[in-house]
Amino acid sequence: MSTLNFSKTERIDVRASAPVKQLLQDAARAYHKSVSEFLLDAGVTAAAQTLADRRQFVLDEAGWAAFPEALDRQVAAKPRLKKLLREPGVLDRVTATRPFVNCLQRIRSMLSIVGRLH
Repeated sequence: MSTLNFSKTERIDVRASAPVKQLLQDAARAYHKSVSEFLLDAGVTAAAQTLADRRQFVLDEAGWAAFPEALDRQVAAKPRLKKLLREPGVLDRVTATRPFVNCLQRIRSMLSIVGRLH
């Protein structure tokens, strides 16, 4: 998606490590763009795809007819899945050192934050 049609009145600042900066410069050069143009084009494209996956889906006529039926259908019982979700996970059963437990707590915290974003 080209960003050339948009009026550029806002500024976005990005910090990156030296290797990431070099990678972006190399990629921009390959497309004959400035780093700003490259990042903006790539960012707008990624944002549009991300939001389209959450806002729009396309169905043919048969799919559209089946869609409300699928939504209204009674949920089938899945006893094996229910049992699996009630059992402790592999990481829950580990009797590990404290650093591992701290790492596991941080991972769970990050996953809960990510879950709230979606």
